[in-house]
Amino acid sequence: MSYANKRTNPCTVAPAAATAAAARTPIVGEISLGSGELILPIKQEGSVVTHIHPDIHELTGSFQGLVTEFARLNVDADRGYGVFSADGDFGGTVLGSEPGTAKVKLRAQVADFHMLEGRFVITRGRDGLAGVRATGTWRYVFGEGGSYEGRAYITH
Repeated sequence: MSYANKRTNPCTVAPAAATAAAARTPIVGEISLGSGELILPIKQEGSVVTHIHPDIHELTGSFQGLVTEFARLNVDADRGYGVFSADGDFGGTVLGSEPGTAKVKLRAQVADFHMLEGRFVITRGRDGLAGVRATGTWRYVFGEGGSYEGRAYITH
């Protein structure tokens, strides 16, 4: 079986990324406090509560722009631990590119009810972000903001 035929996690680098390995550039920056920090409980099964979380964050550093996200959090109300999963859109620039838009996937672990730590992928860019792909890790604390780091590359 060739590498291209293996199934991959959506938060991992795709096989096509191997061809652009030389163009990977380190990225680092900050994530602003959310626009409203709205977290709405929608379901409870035992001690696990499912929440939805629509939000907007400004990114600075290697990314310059806004992330609009729609997240789902499943948190154990007794222990404060759980999982976070969000899909969204990024509008702005990456490493000084021309402005454009791209899709964002965020996955993370929740600790102590308010700390998130996980991975991100930015793909499917359009306009100035066509051919841009970024992957890495991020950390966020509700009420404070956060940071990201990873690698990005442009294939066009």
